[in-house]
Amino acid sequence: MIRFLFFLGCMFFISCTTDNTTSSEGEFATIRLQVKGESSDNINTRAFSDETISNLHVLVYNSSGELIGHEYSSTGGSVTVNTRSGTNSTIYAIANMGNPTLFDGTVGSTETQLKTLVTNDISTLDGLKVGNTGDERIIMTGSRSVNISPGTNTPITDFAISRLASKIILDITGTNDITITGYSIKNLPKRSFLIAHPNSNESADTDIAIGTDAVTTSGDWFNTGFTTVENVSKLDVTFYMYENRRGGRKEISTSTGVLADQTQKAYYAPDNSTYVEIYAKGAGFSAIYKIYLGADNSQNYNIKRNGSYTYTISLKSATVSDTRVNHTGFSVETSSSGGSGSSNFFGSGVSNCYIVAPGKSVYIPVIRANQSSKLGTQISDITSTEWTASLYWQTTQNLVTVSTSAESRSSGCFKVEAPSTTATGNAVIVVKNTTGTILWSWHIWVTGYNPDATYEAINGNTWMDRNLGALAKATGTTDNTFDKCGGLLYQWGRKDPFPGSNGSSTGSATTLPIWNFTPSYSSSGLTTTQVDTYIYSADASASPISYANQLSYSVKYPLLFLINWAGSTATVASDYTSIGGMSSWGGESGELKTVYDPCPAGWRVPSGRKASSTFASPWSSWTTAYTTYSASTYATSTWNNGTTGYYPITGYRGYTDGYFRQVGEVGSYWSASVLSSFSYHLDVLNGSVMPSHTDGYRAYAMAIRCVKE
Repeated sequence: MIRFLFFLGCMFFISCTTDNTTSSEGEFATIRLQVKGESSDNINTRAFSDETISNLHVLVYNSSGELIGHEYSSTGGSVTVNTRSGTNSTIYAIANMGNPTLFDGTVGSTETQLKTLVTNDISTLDGLKVGNTGDERIIMTGSRSVNISPGTNTPITDFAISRLASKIILDITGTNDITITGYSIKNLPKRSFLIAHPNSNESADTDIAIGTDAVTTSGDWFNTGFTTVENVSKLDVTFYMYENRRGGRKEISTSTGVLADQTQKAYYAPDNSTYVEIYAKGAGFSAIYKIYLGADNSQNYNIKRNGSYTYTISLKSATVSDTRVNHTGFSVETSSSGGSGSSNFFGSGVSNCYIVAPGKSVYIPVIRANQSSKLGTQISDITSTEWTASLYWQTTQNLVTVSTSAESRSSGCFKVEAPSTTATGNAVIVVKNTTGTILWSWHIWVTGYNPDATYEAINGNTWMDRNLGALAKATGTTDNTFDKCGGLLYQWGRKDPFPGSNGSSTGSATTLPIWNFTPSYSSSGLTTTQVDTYIYSADASASPISYANQLSYSVKYPLLFLINWAGSTATVASDYTSIGGMSSWGGESGELKTVYDPCPAGWRVPSGRKASSTFASPWSSWTTAYTTYSASTYATSTWNNGTTGYYPITGYRGYTDGYFRQVGEVGSYWSASVLSSFSYHLDVLNGSVMPSHTDGYRAYAMAIRCVKE
């Protein structure tokens, strides 16, 4: 959340004041002006003077928009202009351009043309300044409608002009031992109209209309470089920028979310909205905070010319999901008196699955590779060059890109971006050490779906309305297909997904046609060898993989189907019991979400643990009423206990060979609860529901429907 104060001054430059002197048209006249800079704030300390006038152009246009007078002063704000008399004339003053010949020739010969003139392109914040070092200025403009009498007119001594730029003041404090390591500013306009093009409600703070700015294409914005600071607990930053009126929230999947929810501001940000990235660290974590600018905390993205926006920001640790923090375990709080958030990085605020909307990006903390108590520390310095991040597989070509910039590496993160605004799909990103060994991996779910806004409330629980990894919600109609609604499959207790079936369950492990899989693309494209290699065995010398090696194999080889996988986080055989692996997803011991839980932040694999300490299926109280079954597409099946839910009939992968089985016949869904050598799961069949099925060996790969923590 962001708390900020505003001192919004003159937001546009066409004054409401009109001189009422009667006049004849077209006779010789003289106007004398005393122009002064109008400040929109009361800040006394400045990097340079933002109000002083060092040179001035004054242009006068008649009621037809024709230029009837122009004068330039190289000494300041006083000027005398020879012009012509007339009613409804307009005077424009443009200060600090530093170019006495700017309006020579036909430039500005009409008022319409004047309003099309823009500043030079800039690529740095200093580009806003004109003049020599030590005597720099910001361009200022203003206008007034007047009636001009013949002869010498009464001097105008109160002609005010205002800055093209706005001042942004950031007052950022890290609390709870959080220190700030750097910052950068994103989506700054490269240029601006000299004369304002105001919205009809421009002067209102609440105006969220998109502005007619001097930027129209993606190439008209720029980012600053990464600025490093020395682990400070307080950061004060002041900068100037041209107006950037991006409007209100962008609609994603026909929704703009909850308008008052500040944590959603980054998710629904319009393209090219200006924001500041704050890089911070704490004990054993790193985070990147996105502070979107605008006139309120949650839905306004407009920065207007001549405004002064002061943001007072307190960074506090919390586990809530906040799109402004890229889900790295922390959120931005407003209250100066403190908050109640927990700093438990192992808890619900983090995940191995990140939802990324098409066209958006996320920063992922590499420290996750060190969070498994069984594997121990794998990267001794998460901010160093001991690791590289790369794409492992994706279900859509060019779905995501992975990059590690200097600023993200300094905070122990890498960036994953979904560049297309329309493409959806799933991907897995891996982090490797310098010898090429995979240390950890993350599932990227590229979708416009927001589970916090759209869900199903059943039996006192909050469920996602679609399978984990699904690209669409099943609705019971014939247009549901496995590649859209089926989602991904998981061996019980493992964090990494397998692509689901596209509707077929025929073929052997060594000859299974590629079309039986939702296509998996590596960075170099789709290969049959890639898929066949990872169907049924970890390697040629160990099938099945021994209990002692299963955990390390599951992490090093995210796409390997492990035959007879026991679902345990044990590392030696002696750690196993007949019901070994009970706590891999935290379902049996009542733990919080574990590091192996594959659901996104704030969600988890459903658990059936009861208050009586007995174990049961999370679906045990659901009805087993007749299930609607779609024989034509085998796409969906429904059950009903007051609310209808649609569960695609995904089938599963067999525990002995990794074959797809019963695709289009049974929909199988894991819970986090186990019984003996099995785990509870939900089976959806033709005509019935089996909510407490317990014959599921944990080496099966089944679908998951996540539940709210």
